[in-house]
Amino acid sequence: MVDVVNTTTVKPLRITVRPNSAVNGRWRAFVLLLLIPVFGAVGLGFTLLGAWPVLPGLLLVMLALVWALRHIERHAGDFERITVGNDLLTVDRHAPKQDEHLEFNARWVQVVSHDIAPGETRYLALRSHGREHPVGLALSDHERAAVNHALRVRLRRLQH
Repeated sequence: MVDVVNTTTVKPLRITVRPNSAVNGRWRAFVLLLLIPVFGAVGLGFTLLGAWPVLPGLLLVMLALVWALRHIERHAGDFERITVGNDLLTVDRHAPKQDEHLEFNARWVQVVSHDIAPGETRYLALRSHGREHPVGLALSDHERAAVNHALRVRLRRLQH
């Protein structure tokens, strides 16, 4: 999910990228409360029929489900914020184990994209001082193309 705010030349351009999450906090609990009894009943049914070797597989499936939902919960607050002011472009990333803050001179930074087709950007990065810093990794191709366009337009205005 991407939010592009203040595309006018007067105010800073602010782009916030958050990963899509189909399961929020209440839904995670609902999924667990619904599926664990279902898996338990299936496991009990197979055990009563004499097919007890199904139990380890069901246990692995339940553990994988719990792990996946915890992973989604842990990354629910992740974001990447790109701000373009008068002379400064900043990138702030927040993840559970790492926060990152990058600053670039907005007049020198270049937007690098590798397009596979018009409107489908596979890779987006900011290049400055010979190094590339990828941005928008959580975006779809169309969202990445929109961010690419917004950044290029704003930086072109600043560089001329």
